[in-house]
Amino acid sequence: VFSVTVISSNATLADVVSTTAFLMEPEMAVEMVKRLPLTECIIYYQQEDEIVSIRTKGITSHLLSSN
Repeated sequence: VFSVTVISSNATLADVVSTTAFLMEPEMAVEMVKRLPLTECIIYYQQEDEIVSIRTKGITSHLLSSN
């Protein structure tokens, strides 16, 4: 895992979830975050020779558009 970003209504929760997710397999981490209310995440990790991302559905509304 290269990067984990967590957005939550509670900053302490976001910090704990981010640290925990960093130590987990990305798919398992996203499933964990999906169970938390008002919490979203995006995780960047290496898959073979590529850097890929996995995210919760709701994180999209928090991302900046490139347009």
